[in-house]
Amino acid sequence: DKQKRHVFDSPGVYKLRGIYYAVDGSVVLSKIWPIRVRSPLSKADDEVAELFLGEEQGTLLYLLGSDAESLQKGNEAFDLVLDKHASHPMAVYADLVKGTNASRPFKTITADYEVQVREPQTEVAVQRLTAVVDACKKEEVVDNITLNQTMQQLARTQIMAKDEKGARETITQLGAIFRKKKLKPHVDALIKSQQAELR
Repeated sequence: DKQKRHVFDSPGVYKLRGIYYAVDGSVVLSKIWPIRVRSPLSKADDEVAELFLGEEQGTLLYLLGSDAESLQKGNEAFDLVLDKHASHPMAVYADLVKGTNASRPFKTITADYEVQVREPQTEVAVQRLTAVVDACKKEEVVDNITLNQTMQQLARTQIMAKDEKGARETITQLGAIFRKKKLKPHVDALIKSQQAELR
């Protein structure tokens, strides 16, 4: 009977609960059952969405990456996105997370209270952050603030790797990209000052 069917207007995780009204007036509640309603998109879209869903992935997106063992499954999910769905528009966010994390040192405290330092992985960082910038040249996949921060991080990483030529090119690109956007004067002035600091 079509009248008894439920319609979900948008994809997402829904929580369902059954309610039974007994003859004596009491109410019996079932457990809450979460169900995920998928959108009618391609198989790749569905797989990528599944790989981005999860508390660990959310934490990594917020922190822009981490080597923490507690976030290993989230990192593995992003690795799978980059390995299997590198051309998907959402892959740029996995590149952003992995690239930013690789550009920074990561400190771990052992059980013996010793500090172990993973030095910045400049080669990986430049590769991943460049992928983000290249994707943004073709299509506006991240917001202006994120793109600006990504390009600044890329330039700093190139300087760290002693690639002064690459850093200069990135700084020049930064100005060229944002000039085309015709931003408000105070934003334009801020970006120019940031460029000057990187030089």
